[in-house]
Amino acid sequence: MAMLCLPASLEAKRKPDDVTSPNIGAGSAPAVDAKKVEVLRGQTVEITLTGKTSSNGDMTFILRSKPKLGTLQPENPKPKSKISATLWYTASPDKKGATDEFTFAAQVPGSSTCEPAKVTIHIIDAAPKLDVPPEVIAKRVILGHPVTRPFSIRNTGNGAWNATVPAPKGWRWTAPRGGAFALAPGAEVNCEIECIAAKIEDLDEVVALHGDWKIHFTAHVVPPFSVASSQVALAWKGETKTRTGSIEITNNDARDITVQTLAPDWLKLPGLLTIVGEKQGTLDLAVEGAFPQSFTGTVKLTSGNYSQSVEVKAAPAPALLTIDAGPATAGGVHFGILTAETLSTAKHTITVSNDGGSEATLKVQVPEFFSLTTPAPPEGVQLQPGAKTTFVLLPPSDTAGTFQGNFVVTAAEARAVLFVTAGLDPAARPATVADTAGAIINQGTRPVSTTPRPRTEEERKTVALMNTNVAYISDGTEDAKLPRVSVVDIVADNGNTVTFGWDLPEGEGWKFQMYRATVERLKSNQMVLVWAKCGDEVKYTVEGRRATATVGELHPFSPFKFCLQTIAPDGKRSMPGKAISYRPYPPDASHWELTWQYYLAGAAGLLALGYWLRKKWKQPISATA
Repeated sequence: MAMLCLPASLEAKRKPDDVTSPNIGAGSAPAVDAKKVEVLRGQTVEITLTGKTSSNGDMTFILRSKPKLGTLQPENPKPKSKISATLWYTASPDKKGATDEFTFAAQVPGSSTCEPAKVTIHIIDAAPKLDVPPEVIAKRVILGHPVTRPFSIRNTGNGAWNATVPAPKGWRWTAPRGGAFALAPGAEVNCEIECIAAKIEDLDEVVALHGDWKIHFTAHVVPPFSVASSQVALAWKGETKTRTGSIEITNNDARDITVQTLAPDWLKLPGLLTIVGEKQGTLDLAVEGAFPQSFTGTVKLTSGNYSQSVEVKAAPAPALLTIDAGPATAGGVHFGILTAETLSTAKHTITVSNDGGSEATLKVQVPEFFSLTTPAPPEGVQLQPGAKTTFVLLPPSDTAGTFQGNFVVTAAEARAVLFVTAGLDPAARPATVADTAGAIINQGTRPVSTTPRPRTEEERKTVALMNTNVAYISDGTEDAKLPRVSVVDIVADNGNTVTFGWDLPEGEGWKFQMYRATVERLKSNQMVLVWAKCGDEVKYTVEGRRATATVGELHPFSPFKFCLQTIAPDGKRSMPGKAISYRPYPPDASHWELTWQYYLAGAAGLLALGYWLRKKWKQPISATA
């Protein structure tokens, strides 16, 4: 700001309220400029004093007042140009205060001294200014494998930065060592910090450096490996008779790791397991023997300074069945060919043991034609772990031939099988009740399956009577005291269905079951006759003391064989009646069905004759000479 200067002769007499004129005295006074400067405490700053004048003479600058917080050198400002001069201000390092000032004035030859101007000095303390990254991140740190992160800090301030910065939790300084920083103004330092977390956690901390400058440190610390489950239950494996399981281990590191194992003595597992980087490995577990015993223990897995425990449980093994039929029966029980002399004493003792760890409910399956001296109860035989039971197996005694099959014992998932063979000489086969009944019933002629279709009621009765003399199959389980019923009449026949008739036995509440003869092939490739129950294809009708059965789903001209069984009101079954063989025939054709082609030929002939006659009538009749 320019000031108006007064002549020296008037300056002393001027009062504060005087109004001054810019042109008083011999020449015009110059004007000087106010200044503002900044200096560090304890430092020196050059100040240039300037002014304005209309004179050609050099301006002379005069100090009017001195600063209080520092010193000026020289006392007389050093001319720098016609209208400027310089001096140096030194801020005292010991004095407190943020603002200092002094005033100065100027004059030119022949002029008075001008109004003084003020120089304001702002004294500041030296301070660093840091250029730092906002955050340092370690996205994934494998526990036991430290990770370093580099970054740089630059001091862009005017003061040195000397500080020891503590490392955040889970980190340590590697450069500068111990976090001791000494950074001059304008200097830059390359830093390095290492994440050395000692446990699985997420690290998140803000570290203050100086003033408002700070760095946010974050890290995600993960274990070197992880397991799918902290508990494993071993399962029974019947093929190897062991309780087995596994622990799935995932390598979280990009490098291969080796996991050490520590387990109870009863548990079998590898001592070391190497897992490829970022892959999964399987640690197989097994318990051998000691089937009735349950186990609980811990497997400790270790890699580096990290370990994890997995609880392992093994329940008692399930029932484990074994069959022992003697030292000479490794391939099975073979009775050989039995004769009349050896059949009565032929038997074999079979011992079944439960070698597992759980109670077994035995179910026994005896091969067809074989039997046990004491049949196993339907609810099964209870067998505790380590216990045994015996069965006495008998060979076939009522059917001649050779036989084979499997003696099978089961208990839930457990199963044991013994192969059994036997042969029976026909002469050794004793007569049974069924044989005796069959011998009586089977007397008479064999079934006649080619009998022509009966056309009259008398013929139908004849066919029925012929068939009732033939044999039928009995299994020996029927009640021979119940009345037997046989078909005595063929009521109707239309080719696809046949209705058989018979008279009811004495009493009320009788029901009936029709059987149809079929042929099946046994596993031995032998063809046998089987009587199969008829189902919905048979409709039964009872009227008075007469009953009929209409059998459907037949094929014309194909022979069939049926027999009838009586069912008492209490559900007991009789011996089947004598079998009847019959070939159904379609109904006789009508007159029209037999002669329609002749009528059709005659009609065609008449049409042809009429056409010929009509053509003849249209021709002219010629005269004869």
